[in-house]
Order: sequence, then structure tokens, then C-alpha cells
Amino acid sequence: MKRSLNHLKRVAIFTTIVDNGSFTAAATKLSMHRSKVSEQVAQLEQDLGVRLLQRSTRKLVLTVDGEKLYQKTKDLLPQAHVALESLRSANADFQGSLKITTTHSLAQWVLGPFLCEFTRVYPELKINLEISDNTVDLLDGGYDLALRGGSPKDSSYVGQQLCTLPMYLAAHSSYLSRYGTPNNLEELSEHNGISISQIGLINQLKLTDLQGKFYSISLRNKHQTQSPLGASMMIEQGLGIGLLPAYIINESKGKLLPVLPEYHLDFLTISLLYPSRHALPARTRAFIDEFKQYLSSNPIVSSLEVE
Repeated sequence: MKRSLNHLKRVAIFTTIVDNGSFTAAATKLSMHRSKVSEQVAQLEQDLGVRLLQRSTRKLVLTVDGEKLYQKTKDLLPQAHVALESLRSANADFQGSLKITTTHSLAQWVLGPFLCEFTRVYPELKINLEISDNTVDLLDGGYDLALRGGSPKDSSYVGQQLCTLPMYLAAHSSYLSRYGTPNNLEELSEHNGISISQIGLINQLKLTDLQGKFYSISLRNKHQTQSPLGASMMIEQGLGIGLLPAYIINESKGKLLPVLPEYHLDFLTISLLYPSRHALPARTRAFIDEFKQYLSSNPIVSSLEVE
């Protein structure tokens, strides 16, 4: 690989010499010493086993082999220049593609509404959104960003915790009409619970009261689902009591009712992951900054509204 890169560098020097008509002019163009330019071409000729240039004190003449090489490589530098400039231009103008991965829950509750606003501000950006509740490899998948629930665990990526969604116990009005509303934590343990495996809400729940005191309770796991979105669907169908972000309960227009609202769980953290801080594209930086601003004033992070 290193040898190939050296060849490419020397070919670029060779074509610059031909384009500019002399070693001295090429050295000036490339900001190199003339002796270094001459040395690189001599090394290229030695590696190829052919003479590329006939040198004299007054002019340079391409040999037959030199002419063949020049014709096949003369566009190498101009094409590279065009490619680099196109990337710079796209980056400066917030063009190009932004590939994002997130879970079904965050796509529906958080990212979807934000993308509507974001693309109005940056209409030239193409959003490539992939939704999966499975763990993904950002590098293998070519992702620019990942939005996930929970704290970042992979230290090989850059991770930012953006906010924590307060989660409360809730049930559909039909369930409470049928089984009654628990008045305390002891009665809660007798009800049908809906657990969420994706974020570890399976057996023990550690709830916090209004004074900040912690309580560890067991909720009978009658039903289980992978994601918060699945829990929301099951709770809305009256299958049991489970934890949901306050925003979902507030927006249900009375269909979902808080259960023991004096207790909550600060558990569901929203985090952003991206492969590296190095040379972060302007479009990625714009997304991160705009998304942080969006969350800071969004009802998704609000507390429970209790009448």
C-alpha cells in the first residue's frame, strides 16, 4: 500500500512537470525544492524501469514511454481536485446525505417530528433513515449518527447524553375500570405488568417519589415487549400497567391514565452516537446542534400533567 501511494505521488509530480514545461516551474507549483522534484521522477523511472523524460539544459522531451504514462495519468490531479472541491462545496452548503439509525420508539416519538423541521431549514440535505431496535455497527453500516435510548456503552464511538425522559406508570382507562386503580405500591404488585426488555425494565423497578426517595418494587410481568413503543401499544389496548414517557401519557387525551403519579422513573436517556469527532461534516454538526435545541424546548422531556 505504501509503495502504491509513493507511485501515485511521483506520477502526480511527473504530470505537473509535463504540464508546466520544466522541473523549476513544477517545483514552484508544488511548493517543493527543484532537487526533490528531480529525485522523485528519477525514482519513478527506476521503479518502472523506463526513461520518461529526456532532459537537456534548454528543454524537456517526453519519451515514448513518458508519453504513454502522461496520456493515461494527466487527468489524475484535475479529477482529484474536482472531487475535493465538490465535497467542500457540499459540506459548506449543507448538501449531500445524512445517514441516521434509530429505534422504532424514538423514530415515532422524537426523530420524526424533528426531521420535519430540520429539512425545512436544510432543504438540500438528503436524509437516509434506517429504523432498527437491534444494535448496529456505525462504521460497517456507514452511519453518520445513531439515536438510541440509554447511555452510550461503546467507547469506540463518540457519545452524547442529550436528555432523560421521565417515565411514569400508566394504564388505559378500560384496564382500570376492569381491575381497579392501585392506591399504593403494595397493591401495584398485584396487577398485570408490562415489561420492556430493550431498556432492562423486566423484573425490579426502582421508582423515585416526589421527595427523591427510592423504592424498589416487583411488578408482576404478565406481558413483555421489546421496546417502549410496543409497551405503549399494549397499554393502550388495556393489557396492563407499564412505564411510559410522560409526554405519551399527556398526549393521550385521557385514554392513558397515570397510576401512582407521585412515583416516576428517570431511566430512558436519549443519546447520540457518531463515529468520530475528527473532521465532523458541517451537516452532521448542524444536525447535532439543531437536535439539542429542539429537545431543550420540546414537550417530549416534560413532566407528567396531573389534574
